[in-house]
Amino acid sequence: MVDHSCDWVYWLGPDGSYVYISPACEQITEYHPEEFIKNPRLMEEIVHPEDREAFARHIHEPPGKHSIDFRIITRGGEVRWISHSCQVAYDSEGSYLGRWASNRNITDRKRMEDALRRAKDDLEKRILDRTAEQLKANEALQREIVERKLAEEKEKASREFLDKIINSIGDPIHVKDRQHRIILVNDAACELFCLTREEILGKTAYELFPRKEMADISWEKDEEVFKTGVENTNTETNTYAPGITLTVLARKTLYTDNAGNKFLVGITVDITDRKLAEDKLIASLHEKEVLIKEVHHRVKNNLQVISSLLNLQGRQTEDEETREAFRDCRNRIRSMALVHEKLYGSKELARIDLADYVRNLTSYLSASYGIEKRVRLRLDLEDAAIGIDKAIPFGLIINELVTNCIKHAFPDGRTGEIRIDLHPCEGKLKLVLSDNGIGLSKKIDDPSTKSLGLNLVQTLVKQLKGTIDVQSSSNGGTKFILAFDM
Repeated sequence: MVDHSCDWVYWLGPDGSYVYISPACEQITEYHPEEFIKNPRLMEEIVHPEDREAFARHIHEPPGKHSIDFRIITRGGEVRWISHSCQVAYDSEGSYLGRWASNRNITDRKRMEDALRRAKDDLEKRILDRTAEQLKANEALQREIVERKLAEEKEKASREFLDKIINSIGDPIHVKDRQHRIILVNDAACELFCLTREEILGKTAYELFPRKEMADISWEKDEEVFKTGVENTNTETNTYAPGITLTVLARKTLYTDNAGNKFLVGITVDITDRKLAEDKLIASLHEKEVLIKEVHHRVKNNLQVISSLLNLQGRQTEDEETREAFRDCRNRIRSMALVHEKLYGSKELARIDLADYVRNLTSYLSASYGIEKRVRLRLDLEDAAIGIDKAIPFGLIINELVTNCIKHAFPDGRTGEIRIDLHPCEGKLKLVLSDNGIGLSKKIDDPSTKSLGLNLVQTLVKQLKGTIDVQSSSNGGTKFILAFDM
């Protein structure tokens, strides 16, 4: 049975020589049993160098049954694991008979154990690595949870702060999404519609306004803001709840978030009281405009009556100098009446268009003295406007200067030209009146000058806080340059 065993069995006699070696020895060590018999130390020689010390200690252990696992090196150089067990034998009298030993090739088992150990070590390492990863992931998750919680608390605090700010605003505020649904309102908006916040949120204009035409207008204006991105501000009169009709200033602005979502932010300002006050003010202003126009109209009529009376009185006198004085006075009154006539027909009741005024006045004076055919008027007038407080003295100055040119620059039926240039510049008004007549014999500010008209011009220029310069040459022609603040 031992000869057919897979284990390598041998028996050492009392002298340490091999008594028996089973055939399995050669299968395990690749050495023939005879080689062990011839060389009793062969066993120690084939033990792996790293296991020889342990194998030597085993051999010298006290009597008994012992076992040890060690490695051998076969003839072919292959390393094999051996499971060795041995026991010392004695006879009945206690005499030493030798040592019995059994050696089993456990290389495959060792390899399997090594593989299992490596697998176990690898598994343990992977478990440790995975555990470490899980710990890191858990730590990261915990940090993320803490950060998210802090962010949520911060967002909540921010939203609460924003809600407090929005709700503290007395004007109604609402926000709509792209489907025109209200997603945010403040307390003032709830009061405007007489609804709770829950009753408003998610609703469109068609579900809030009592009249469809109002909802249509609101929807169209909101859609225009969504499509163009242009802010819309307009005045509306809407009914927000039964018995609540207000005139409001509605301002609608587009807001686009980081994700590209569009929202409409609307602010509604109740201007009902202001609109009523404005309407009353406009009505009052209109009444005053009518009244002022009526005043101008009556002043003009009164001046025309005075002018007509002077004209009638002048016709009754035979003295030419007296008649001339009446005409000069009538023309002065006409210049003042023309101011009121222009203001009566003007949209601006406080200012007069000077270019149009000068054209009318000079045309009237030319016709009054009958010089249209022999003295030509050349006008270069820019648009300018001044108040009535300056228009009347300005008109009288024009009247006196043009009258002076007509009466004295072209005596004995002479022909000529009167030129008037009117130009505003840097807040000042510059008037240049010139003729190509015979010129002045004396300066306008000469004390010996007894002309009422030229003395009146000096007084009126002072009233305008302006300046006047007179240029006259011996070759003929006179130029008056007037300048004053508009």
